[in-house]
Amino acid sequence: RFQYTIRCEGTGALFLAYASDLSKTYATLAQRRVLAHLQAHGIDLGLVEVRTDLGSEFDGDTVHYRPDGFHGSITATGATHRFNPPARPNANADVESSHATIEPEFFDLENFTGPAQFLAAITTYQHFFNFARKNRSRGNRTPAQILALRAPHLDPRALLLPPIFLDAPLGQDLSGPPGILRGVRSVMGYG
Repeated sequence: RFQYTIRCEGTGALFLAYASDLSKTYATLAQRRVLAHLQAHGIDLGLVEVRTDLGSEFDGDTVHYRPDGFHGSITATGATHRFNPPARPNANADVESSHATIEPEFFDLENFTGPAQFLAAITTYQHFFNFARKNRSRGNRTPAQILALRAPHLDPRALLLPPIFLDAPLGQDLSGPPGILRGVRSVMGYG
């Protein structure tokens, strides 16, 4: 039912995950997975800033951060976490614009017969988005082209992390094949 969207503001790259619930646990799993993937591809997490709205799934309602919570799991990697200012809807515009793009380009056009077909289709769309879809607001370049210009030493495979289902059975290898989809329509994101 829920799409967890992580978007790189610098390149426009898109990373997706899905779950049946909107929760701090799933937001934390999605963010940890992306940060571990980026680090494995040579990205210094000390240079990464994760920005979110003040939603409870991002520890926005937390007085004392836990090391295993959303905020703590980010700072434990060396990355920083910053909340968008309250009452500033444009602060999350990068993620919201990706939602406005994925709806007509993907969800409005595709029909799915099951979880495996959905996952294959959304993986293809995410790879298209990161490697082939040019963005007018970014000089008519793809995220991969922007990455190559800004950081030619980085492996472009850093943009290939496939979407997964976060609510698969506990203990699954989140870098591998997904579990079961329980419906995808509502969209939530962070960048």
